[in-house]
Amino acid sequence: MVFRKYVVSPTPVRVLSQFTDSKKTWKLNRTGTIKGLESEGLNELALVYRSYYHKGWDAFESGFTDNRVMRELIGLAYDVLWRSYEIAKAI
Repeated sequence: MVFRKYVVSPTPVRVLSQFTDSKKTWKLNRTGTIKGLESEGLNELALVYRSYYHKGWDAFESGFTDNRVMRELIGLAYDVLWRSYEIAKAI
């Protein structure tokens, strides 16, 4: 299994750039992106995005071999993408 297939970046950055100075937004790290999402009231996306990266770390620690963790990671990736889509659709 190739982990890169489940990477959601830079989707949340794209969403955040619609609400803030996009030049500064593209220079943010994950922590900055999450804080930016929260400051714009996009708390649900920020929470899921944070959870996705925590689960990605769990997957890394398991050597990407724990099927339960990988399923959860894929579910969180989908959730990040879906929430981002819903926000973009509403703009």
